[in-house]
Amino acid sequence: MITRIGMIGLGQLGGSLALAIKSAMPDVQITGYDLNTQHASMILSRGGVDDIAPSAADCVKQADLVFLATPLRSYPALAAEIIPHLRPDTIISDVGSAQQCLHQAFSSCENACVIPSHPIAGSERTGAEAATASLLGGKLVLLTPHDPELPQVERLAQFWSALDTQIVFMPPDLHDMIYAHVSHTPHVLVFAAARVLSAAQVAASGDTALAQFLRIGKSGAVMWADIFCENREHILFATQKVSAILSHIAGELEGAETPDATDMNDRDIAQRFLPRMIASALISCAQMLEEQRGFSLKAFSGAGMRDSTAPALTDPENELAQMSSYPHALARAVRAYTAELELWQRAMQRNDHAQILSLIESARTSAHALTAALTTVVHQ
Repeated sequence: MITRIGMIGLGQLGGSLALAIKSAMPDVQITGYDLNTQHASMILSRGGVDDIAPSAADCVKQADLVFLATPLRSYPALAAEIIPHLRPDTIISDVGSAQQCLHQAFSSCENACVIPSHPIAGSERTGAEAATASLLGGKLVLLTPHDPELPQVERLAQFWSALDTQIVFMPPDLHDMIYAHVSHTPHVLVFAAARVLSAAQVAASGDTALAQFLRIGKSGAVMWADIFCENREHILFATQKVSAILSHIAGELEGAETPDATDMNDRDIAQRFLPRMIASALISCAQMLEEQRGFSLKAFSGAGMRDSTAPALTDPENELAQMSSYPHALARAVRAYTAELELWQRAMQRNDHAQILSLIESARTSAHALTAALTTVVHQ
C-alpha cells in the first residue's frame, strides 16, 4: 500500500499530480521538493503537499513512491542524489515523455523498482500556476516497466487508476517511437513553422485556425529541448520523413507550367497554406508508422497532435483547389520551411542542447507574437 510519496518537481504536471492525489487519497502523505521555491510554496498553500523538503534527498527518505516531475536531463543528477536515501522496494516513477531516460538514470539502483509513467496530459502553459487537480482525470497513462510481472507494477497501476486514469502497458522503446510521431515531431514542426511564418512577417492575430496550429509552439523551452535530445533518434526518423514528403511536394509545385494567380502575396499564401501542407505531411508520416506497425496511433494522441494536424482537416477539397492557383509561391514557402527544419535536425544530430534550446526560445517568441491577440488555452 502506498502511504507516503516524494514529489520532486512541482510545476504544471508535478503540481497537478500532487493536487489530484490529495483530492482522491487525502490520507496519503506527500513531501514535495522544487528548485523553484515559489512553485513549492504555491502547491503547499493549495494543499497539494503536506510539507516541503529542503533537498531532493530529504524528499524521498520516507517515501514508498517517488515521482520525478522535472526535465529529463535532470534525471542523472537527481538519481545520484537520491539513490543512497531510498527505502528498500521504493517505486521510482516519473511523468516524462521519453521513457528510456528513467531506466537509464537509475540503472545502478538495486534497492528500488523503476517504473516510468507518462500521463498524456498537459498544455503549453508551465509552472505551478498552471497546475490543477482535474488535469489528469480521464487521461491515458502509459507505464513502461522492463518487467510487467513485478508486484510493484500492479501497485503503481492501481495507484494511477485511483486517479481516474486509463492504464496502458508497453515497452519503453515502442513508447518513445510512438510519441516521437504523435507528440515530439508535432512540436518540432510547429516550432519551426513559427520561426518561418514570423520571418515571412505573417500577421496572425485574427487567424484562429493558425492560432490553434501554433498553440504548442508556446510550450516550455527547457522541457522540450531535453525531449528533443533524449529521443532524438526517433524524432529524427519522423522529421526526416516529413522533410522528404514536403520536398517531393515542392518539386512537383516547381514543375508547374502555369504562373501564380496575383490576388495573394507570398506572405498571405504562406499563412493560409503552409500550415496545411505541414499538417498533411505529419498525418502521412503517422500513417506510415501505423501501416508498418499494424495498429492505430489515434488512442495515443493528445491535443498537440490534434491541433498541429487541424489545418489539413478543414475543407480540404476547397483548400486544395485554392492551393493549385499558387504553385510557385507555395514551393518557395515549402523550401523555406524544409531549410528551417534541417537546422533543427542538424542540432539534434549533434545532440546540441544549447542550440536546440536557443531555437525553441526563438520559436516561442515568434508563436507568442503571432497569436498575441488570442488567449484561448487548449489542454492536452
